Amino acid sequence: MQATIASGSRDVASALVRVSSTLRVLPRGVIAGDDALDVDEAVDILSTLQAQADLVVVSTGALHLSAGALVWAQAGDSAIVVASRDRSRRD
Repeated sequence: MQATIASGSRDVASALVRVSSTLRVLPRGVIAGDDALDVDEAVDILSTLQAQADLVVVSTGALHLSAGALVWAQAGDSAIVVASRDRSRRD
């Protein structure tokens, strides 16, 4: 199955940008445009990317500031949490 982006206008593979011979990037904002992305769409996109790559990394904003970040967190297999000492609160 080929996942599509921006409400079906393009497939994910055609939106990837080759940065080097071993790195391709899906630029921010090309997936849903102004439309909200749901978990099922994110899972489809990740499945398409995983079929083409050894590793897929999704970088998002903070969960409490971005609804999209929550969608990607639910769609992904695992998460890495980054915190700054003396700048992050426990709540």
